[in-house]
Amino acid sequence: METAAGTATIPRADQLYLWVWGAILVVLGGGSLLLHPDFAVGDDVSGEHLFGVFETNGWHGIAGLTMGILALAFARSDRWAPTVAAVVGGVGGILPAVVMFLAGEGNAAAGLVPVDIRDAVLLHLVPGVLGVALAMRYAASGRRAG
Repeated sequence: METAAGTATIPRADQLYLWVWGAILVVLGGGSLLLHPDFAVGDDVSGEHLFGVFETNGWHGIAGLTMGILALAFARSDRWAPTVAAVVGGVGGILPAVVMFLAGEGNAAAGLVPVDIRDAVLLHLVPGVLGVALAMRYAASGRRAG
């Protein structure tokens, strides 16, 4: 990012979240699709452990890749970064975490994604809450400044 004078500026926290988390999601989503590109549904859902830790499949990979690309696409935008951070955090983080917790370990969330509670907490709930909190922080400070 640059100012009108051409000097580099430090990204805001919501933008930094989108850069970092977006890149991580692209790597994890792409890795999921390479490791286990299975798109089974219902009782046929299966998964593999990405990096030996997080259980994933094709549906999970598509979702991660989509959220990651969305995050990176808007990370430079002063205007849209807080909204996209809230969407990525809420729709890509908190909502899937809740669905996974409700489905339970070893089951298929929404009949599509194998549930791994570590994944639900570390890759959905924690970054989701962070994204929404950063978006809310920026929105609150923006209202005071405007």
